Amino acid sequence: MRKRSKNGTLCDENELFYYGIALVQSGNIDKGIGEILKATQLDGGREDFYAALSQIYMIKGDKANAERAARTAQSIKSQRLQQAQ
Repeated sequence: MRKRSKNGTLCDENELFYYGIALVQSGNIDKGIGEILKATQLDGGREDFYAALSQIYMIKGDKANAERAARTAQSIKSQRLQQAQ
């Protein structure tokens, strides 16, 4: 799913996700989280997005959001497995 950003460039959830990861790796954790959250708004069914958020929140020391993201990732995984049956 692609959408245009405010400046007219194309953005998709994968671009936002990997940009967010790059920001986190460069030490800009809060901005990275923001970009990954934007990716989840475009595609809320991506288990990997929420699993990454969980790990990043743990690095940041935000246990509540880490647990929330981990629960969301697990819920998406469970739904996917049920649909596969």
